[in-house]
Amino acid sequence: MAQERGIRPTAPDAYLAALGDRLTADGCETDSAEWAGTRVLVGRRSDKKLSWFGTRVHLFTIAAAVPNVDVAILSDFTGWAMSYAKQHKGRGLPVSYGNVITVFPVLVGGAVHPAAKEWARADMRLMELAVASRPVVVDTSTAEVALYRGKPLHGRMFVKHTLEKADLYFT
Repeated sequence: MAQERGIRPTAPDAYLAALGDRLTADGCETDSAEWAGTRVLVGRRSDKKLSWFGTRVHLFTIAAAVPNVDVAILSDFTGWAMSYAKQHKGRGLPVSYGNVITVFPVLVGGAVHPAAKEWARADMRLMELAVASRPVVVDTSTAEVALYRGKPLHGRMFVKHTLEKADLYFT
C-alpha cells in the first residue's frame, strides 16, 4: 500500500509485511495493536498434540519495527508482549500446565545494539510458570536474526515445535 502512494517502505517495514505473510500462510490469525505509540503486528495460533499430553500451546508472534534496538527497549517490549498475550489468549481454560502461552516478542530495526542480540540469545523469559517468551531481534542492516535456541527445563516438550515455527517465521 505504501508503494502505491510512491513511498518506499523501509527495510524493517518490509520485513514486518513479509512476516505477516508468513504468519498468515502458516494459519495464524493476524491483527495489530499499539505499543508505546508504535504499530505492532500480532500473529496467533493454537496447537494441541497428543505427545504434549493434551496441553494446548497458544503461540503469539508480536512484532514491531523500531529505529534502534537496545536491551532496555527489548526488555520493555518483551514484558509488554507477554502481558498482551496473556490478556488476549481468549476463552477456554486458564493458563496452567494444560494451557500454556509461548510468545515471540520481535523487534526489527536497522540499528541494533550487540548487547540486545546477546540478551535475546541468552535465555527464555518467564512471566509465570505457563507464560514464556523467546525474544527475537532482527537486524535488517545485516540480515541477522537473534533468538534463544536452547532447551530450557520449562516448556521442554514444546521446544521442537517452537523452534520449527521460529525457523518458518524468521529466517
